[in-house]
This record gives sequence, structure tokens and C-alpha cells, in this order.
Amino acid sequence: MLNLKSAKSFTLLKMAGGRKWNGQMGEPPVESKSPFTFIGILDVTSKEEWKKDVASEVYQKDCFPKFFSNWAADGYAILGDEVYHGEND
Repeated sequence: MLNLKSAKSFTLLKMAGGRKWNGQMGEPPVESKSPFTFIGILDVTSKEEWKKDVASEVYQKDCFPKFFSNWAADGYAILGDEVYHGEND
């Protein structure tokens, strides 16, 4: 993944559990099983550059078969925009 031109960083998380809630319905957080076993966070230069990379031969012939196909039986990719990033001092 880091060989893609648009890639800035990649983090893979193994989910241990979580909490589920619906604030609009007044439902407080309760312990819940994560809907995903792993979550990968790929920070990219832009959505446009990422879309070019996904269509590239490098992604189709190198990244996808080696990274996704060999170990993930079931997967889902989500593209989004960062709306908040916080760090402790």
C-alpha cells in the first residue's frame, strides 16, 4: 500500500470490541462486538490521486493480490474525508 503514489501512511488495527449507541434516539453507549475484525487506515494525498492509484497496474497487479486477496476472505473499503484529528500534547 505504501508503494502507491497517493499513500502518505498506513495503519492496520485489529479490533478488540467497541461500543454502539444512537444519540438521536437517546440510546447510551453499550458494549458491542465490532462489525469488522481489522480496520486499515490509509492516509492519502487526495481522493483524486487515490482513485488514480486504484485504477493503476501497480494496485491491480501488486497491492490488491498481495495485500487483500491473500489474507482477507471478506472485505469492505470506505473512502471518506477527515473531519477531525486530535492529538495529546
